[in-house]
Amino acid sequence: MQPLQYVLTEAKVNFGIQSSSDYGLKYKKSMIDMSQPFRFLNIPNNAVLEVVPSDATKKSQLQLVRLCVSYDGKSSPTIELKPESTLREVLNSLISTGFLTSEEINRDVEVIYIRTSFSWESLDSVTLSSLGLSRQVEILSLKYYFIK
Repeated sequence: MQPLQYVLTEAKVNFGIQSSSDYGLKYKKSMIDMSQPFRFLNIPNNAVLEVVPSDATKKSQLQLVRLCVSYDGKSSPTIELKPESTLREVLNSLISTGFLTSEEINRDVEVIYIRTSFSWESLDSVTLSSLGLSRQVEILSLKYYFIK
């Protein structure tokens, strides 16, 4: 299942819209809250969504995502990041808080969110907004593979 941000990005490509940050999705007469999972929006299957200019999306991007990272049975303090932050920036902020050391962040690390794994190579390309995270509190998991 793709987050609604992915739907907006695909619509942007199909309609030739330059910036998805200036647009939002609308169903009937109301704007869709991109931070909510699709199943909680009460939108029927095969519904027609409109891509419309929106000031509300600009305001929502100013709000921060609150994250907590679970690693080796312990949880990090809650950190706040912009939705445009990459997963590598999440790890770097955990180093700055002292939860992780720079030695722990190596090529064997993997970030897991909702049963989806992101390898070391993809950490720079995956943003929090591409995962559908904005204005909410989420928990990410870190996993290490030890090569024997």
